[in-house]
Amino acid sequence: MCRMMLLKGNYEPVIDPMLLAFKEVCRNDPLNREPDGSIYQHADGWGSVNIHDTIEYTKSAEPVYLAKRIEPKGGIFMIHARKTSTGEPSGVGFTHPFHGSDSDNEYWLCHNGDFDKAKLAEYMGKPTPTGESDSQVFFDLFLIQPGNAKKKLSQAIKIVNDLHAIKSIANLFLISYNRISGERSGLAYTDAPADKPYGEHSMLYSVRNKEIRAFFSSSIAYSRHFEKIGFSAADSIPRGTIVEI
Repeated sequence: MCRMMLLKGNYEPVIDPMLLAFKEVCRNDPLNREPDGSIYQHADGWGSVNIHDTIEYTKSAEPVYLAKRIEPKGGIFMIHARKTSTGEPSGVGFTHPFHGSDSDNEYWLCHNGDFDKAKLAEYMGKPTPTGESDSQVFFDLFLIQPGNAKKKLSQAIKIVNDLHAIKSIANLFLISYNRISGERSGLAYTDAPADKPYGEHSMLYSVRNKEIRAFFSSSIAYSRHFEKIGFSAADSIPRGTIVEI
């Protein structure tokens, strides 16, 4: 189970406590424990993308809570800390977000959960890849869908549901950037199959004020640093609905 965060707007006044909250719960997640009762960490690398006047795309193999100062500029920003799923490859090449493009747009995808990449690869007529994680294979599926970002994501989600290819939950953040117009947008989705557990640790939250909106993994709202930011309330993102930030 990974942790991730997506922000849009003039978030620079609150980015420091938001990142402190993010790092804190990645070091010791308050909503989960390992089977032996030890602390639960999201320590298998991190990555981010920040689009403002420039595009800054970073991937690292180190735990995010050991990272040096992260200083995104206002615009749109997405960050992900990985906890590798059992049987999936690890290393900097497999950290999120993943980047791809079509004729008009650049895309970056973050994922928390588990897809059955063998089913997805078979659907696309390809052998199960050894050099891609399940999240990357889903991103391959997303990229070949027609339409804009929301239509692509909607169709890719429909396919994984039809194939019963969601092993646990499907939490997704997506940024799109139009190379001609410079338009940038962010999308979020959360759900799980009816026969899979979907508890507090699986949820995505949303907060907003006049200047910013933020989507994030539920654990972040439990950090002492988040409490100091002063958002009036954190609302859960509805299940099964693609939401635009």
